[in-house]
Parts: sequence; structure tokens; C-alpha cells
Amino acid sequence: MSLLTKSNRVYPLVPIREGIVFPNTENVLIFGRQKSTLAINEALKGEKKVILVMQKTASQDNPDKNELFEIGVLVLIKNIVQGDKGEINALVHGLEKVRITKFIKENPFFEATVETVQDTILEDDETHGIIKYIGSQVKKAINLGKTIDFIFLMNILNVRSPIDFSNQVAMVLDLREHERQELLEDNNLK
Repeated sequence: MSLLTKSNRVYPLVPIREGIVFPNTENVLIFGRQKSTLAINEALKGEKKVILVMQKTASQDNPDKNELFEIGVLVLIKNIVQGDKGEINALVHGLEKVRITKFIKENPFFEATVETVQDTILEDDETHGIIKYIGSQVKKAINLGKTIDFIFLMNILNVRSPIDFSNQVAMVLDLREHERQELLEDNNLK
């Protein structure tokens, strides 16, 4: 359950190894660790919101709070399918970039307070030129054989705001997880 203020909201938190979801993007993620499934189930009891935060070491099966990045994304769980082995397949929609301000608990799942992280967005001719150029490069990459999920492609081609365009493109880039985290943490749109 979240509190009402923008800077002191409490949500269940799930460490993720890969698959960063950026604000205003959607992705299907699989949650299999017990701590993760407990957090997802707790979120489903309330507003269906959970914080997703990358772990610093993907191979760590049971990370503690010091092994998690400070910046993550608050997501809405749109739909779930229970797996045969207890895992949860969830369609999540990124709502906003957040910074963990305090861990409330670590067991049986993480719960933390967060504050919204605002990006610096300057909509000028240079920004629109960059968007046009990157859009043409995405189309060129597809023509050369890059496979992009149709939904992601449609989202990229039909985005109205520069920050949403940036987040959609970030979802389809072939990057290592630490590079995705760096993109998420960068507050300057350009």
C-alpha cells in the first residue's frame, strides 16, 4: 500500500537480474525467487504497484539491500499468469523512475519508501532533430535485419514526447544490463 506523498510512498520491492523496464514502457518479466513472488503477491493485494530495482551482481540469488542499485522504476502489474513451478509471469508497465529513500523491511520480501526522480527535458530543435535521426536509424536497423517486437516498434514510431521516445528506444537497444542501468540513472534526456 502506498502513502499519499510523492516523496514518502511505500511499496513492495523486487530485485531483478535483467530486463529493466523504463517509464512508460511495458514488458513481460518472470519472477521465480520466493522473495520476488511474495512481493508480487503483496502488490496484487493493493494498488498492483511494485518497485523494480536491478541487482549489482546478477548471479546473486538472495541479494541484500546493499547489493541493489538506488534507482529503479515503479511499475504497475497489468496482468499475471502463474507458472507450473510457482513462478509468476507478469506484464508490467513502467510508471515512473524512483529513488529508494529507505528500506522498511527485507523479509519475507523487500519493502521500501521511494521518491520520484525527475529528468531534465529540454524540447528544442536539437532534441527533435536527434529523435528524427534515431528514428531513422531504428528503421534502417530493421531493414538490415534487426528484430524488434512489433509492439515495441509501434511504440517507438508513435511516441509523442521526447522522454517517452528515449525510454522506448532504450528498451530495444542491445545493451548489457549495467549499461541499461546507466541509461536509467541518467537524468539528462540528451
